[in-house]
Amino acid sequence: MQSFVCKCGTSKCRGTLKKITAHDLKLQTEEASQLEMNTKLIEIKESFQEKNRMTSKQKTVINKYLKERKRKRNVANHKDMNETTKRLDLTSQNLPGTDRVSCLVLY
Repeated sequence: MQSFVCKCGTSKCRGTLKKITAHDLKLQTEEASQLEMNTKLIEIKESFQEKNRMTSKQKTVINKYLKERKRKRNVANHKDMNETTKRLDLTSQNLPGTDRVSCLVLY
């Protein structure tokens, strides 16, 4: 009979924890950082509405946010271009209306 092994990985666990994968942990940290950034941006907006100016720290936070957003968009665009290229490579041969005919010779 096999002994109980908890999904958390420790040998003396009571089995109350559930397994968290690295991907799930990464998603949780990204969501937490996104929530934190949104909170900071809302605070900056409210402060700006009251004082009609921003501090240098607030400008730094906004610049950091804009650079990160630009980086994520570039990564997404790059992935999209790669997928488009893959799809076109998969369908570029023997399309209807092309002059090239591929032949399969059976002996």
